[in-house]
Amino acid sequence: MAVNSLADGFFKLIKVLTPHPRFTRLLAGIGSVGGLKQVGRVGIEAEIYFEVVTSLARVFKGFDVSWVRPGFGRRYRRGDRLTKNDG
Repeated sequence: MAVNSLADGFFKLIKVLTPHPRFTRLLAGIGSVGGLKQVGRVGIEAEIYFEVVTSLARVFKGFDVSWVRPGFGRRYRRGDRLTKNDG
């Protein structure tokens, strides 16, 4: 039980200390610029970065699911945990 509580606490700490990537990049950009024009450029770059990385992750996930086919060969019954298909 103590290890489980320690792990839960660690994951909660990670969630608190890891803000959204767009927000972090935008704050860093705003803090390091002198003009409003550059702030807008940094914001656009952060948005483009986020969209590209997210799109690549979705494409990779799609290929992974179609090739690996997670859950194939499993039988799902109501009230039971996952069990292997006996044939």
